[in-house]
Amino acid sequence: MNLNGSFYKYWSFISDIIILNLLWLAVTLIGAGITFGAATSACYAVMSKIVNKKNYSVFKDFFSEFKRNFKQATIVWLILGSLGALSAYNYSLAVNTGSFLVTVIFYASVFQLIIISLYVFMVIAAFEGSITTYIINSLIIANRHIPSTILIISSLIGTIFLTFYVSSFLNLIVWGIFFLSSSYWAKGILEGYKKSIA
Repeated sequence: MNLNGSFYKYWSFISDIIILNLLWLAVTLIGAGITFGAATSACYAVMSKIVNKKNYSVFKDFFSEFKRNFKQATIVWLILGSLGALSAYNYSLAVNTGSFLVTVIFYASVFQLIIISLYVFMVIAAFEGSITTYIINSLIIANRHIPSTILIISSLIGTIFLTFYVSSFLNLIVWGIFFLSSSYWAKGILEGYKKSIA
């Protein structure tokens, strides 16, 4: 068998995506959800190497990045999770005020929280910085590059639909595909910020 052949390359690629997906799921579940942020940033760090065709080791790089970004990624995740829970709690209050302006502000704020969440762990994986700069830069990037943001949101919706309404078994691979596609769409965007984000 020619190990450099197309079949081996594609199989190796697919296997790495599945393994990363399983690592992300396992680490997130073992950490009772608290490790979601660190696991997601670690997954994005490895996906970035795959997308940019750099040398990588799935297990070694994943756990290395998980350890490196654990503190900041976890704090960011807890902040976003708390804001998300607060938004859910205030939903009925906001929509039942009868004020169109309050309702619009509420939905706009929730949308901004969602798109920050979509980018922030990619930003953590790609750059060094403080928690504040990670969140602010994610907000700027998400709003400045709306077409890519819409693609990532669409991919997320599709992933959620497949896992909840088609088969839970798809959890074993579809999240890996989501992280891969998000990394691909954000590749050029993040490259463009490498000199300005520090």
